[in-house]
Amino acid sequence: MSDKQSLEAEFATNTTLHGLQYIVTSKRWIFKLLWVLVFLTGLGLCVWQISLRFKEYRMFNVNTEINLTFVNELDFPAVTICNFNRYRRSALTDGDYEIIEYLWEAEEYDYFSDGSYSDGSFDYDKVFTDAGNFSTSEFTNRTGFLLNNDTLLTCKWKDKSGCTNVNFTHLYTSYGNCYTFNSGLYWDILKVRQPGSGNALQIMIDIQQDEYTEKPEGNLEAGLKVLVHSQDEPPLVESKGFGVPPGVHAFVSTRKVKVETLDQPYGHCDKSLKLQYYRVYTVSGCLLECRLKNIVEHCGCRPIRYPGANDHRECTPKETEGCASDVLRKLKNGTLEECDCPVPCAYTSFTTSVTYASIPNLSVEDELYESYNDSSAEISKNYIILDVYFEELNLQVYKQTPAMTSSALLSDIGGQLGLFIGGSVITLFEVGQYIFMKGHAVCCKGNKKRRNQQTTVAVDNKGSAYDEADDVKLEVR
Repeated sequence: MSDKQSLEAEFATNTTLHGLQYIVTSKRWIFKLLWVLVFLTGLGLCVWQISLRFKEYRMFNVNTEINLTFVNELDFPAVTICNFNRYRRSALTDGDYEIIEYLWEAEEYDYFSDGSYSDGSFDYDKVFTDAGNFSTSEFTNRTGFLLNNDTLLTCKWKDKSGCTNVNFTHLYTSYGNCYTFNSGLYWDILKVRQPGSGNALQIMIDIQQDEYTEKPEGNLEAGLKVLVHSQDEPPLVESKGFGVPPGVHAFVSTRKVKVETLDQPYGHCDKSLKLQYYRVYTVSGCLLECRLKNIVEHCGCRPIRYPGANDHRECTPKETEGCASDVLRKLKNGTLEECDCPVPCAYTSFTTSVTYASIPNLSVEDELYESYNDSSAEISKNYIILDVYFEELNLQVYKQTPAMTSSALLSDIGGQLGLFIGGSVITLFEVGQYIFMKGHAVCCKGNKKRRNQQTTVAVDNKGSAYDEADDVKLEVR
């Protein structure tokens, strides 16, 4: 047997790959052919399955793990409340009524409504005689809903009278003046150690329906718009939250949910994303800053609902109704580049479940009248009790993990090799050894052939040189 045959035969008879030894050692050609077919079929299936595993790996799919963790305490969320009435009747002068009609039109500039209050017949210069000095924020502070001792009738934290209107942070939204409890901006975030009603925030608010100035084109509802959210997320009450009508006790049970997503190549989040006006990146904050950037670039001012009060001047009502509304309209229909706000890699949200009970019941009417000097009818028309609490002291964590990791891919490849052709890591070393020995044999054979072709000179006994390669005698002098 030649060197070439012996090397291949040695590899085939000793390798851990199934089938090769039977191909070499079988005496009958029918069995040789059978084993060739079996081996090639197994090899083909193995390559096919491995290619599918590589394709699945390159898809970068994810799995979502859901963990429920019980804890001793939880950070209480921020609670933002807004009155559906934007401007109080008693705070308006005769000239203010024309102003609020223009402001209703001007301030309806965001994504969430296409309503119109007017027929476009307003004479801006006539309504705003001192337009250059008019401030929407100052006007809203003076005439908008106020959370004070007259409207915040009771405020209890953990069933104790421990909070007042001072514990609420003011902000502007499309509902005018809104207020956030436990915002975390000026005080430490409150913590809760017991679930259930009465173990967190309970407030009673008078919405003062007699002060309502809304029109049918505006807010038809009476009551509060409420949003339970994380302190890191700016409240977009226009698109989130729930409404609470007067004359009810609203029981708002909430659960804390934490979401962890993967960045590239498995997802679209980016851990390096930062915001200018918010401590933590959120989609809500990104949308607000993106819209603000476009408005400032085209209008040179900032509507009052957007951050950056210290960096940009406040838009006049005319700039808001004209330029700012037009910019947001173009963002919405795609004329301007759409805001790119991917989901954060980690964020916290709060799910809520709301149930209602009517107030007051007949047995407490007299006591409530003595306490607040309002009849049962007035209480049903104006009073809201808002009770926000944790349903249970647990934390739901949704965490994304790669559907196939590198180690899982290697395990799958090893499993396919072992299942179809009996391959393993040892087999790789065997193939490597065979390739090395084959290369060495080829190199050695080439060197030997070149040595045989070289001219060798031998000297005979008669003093002449004889070239063995081409049989030529040379004279030696």
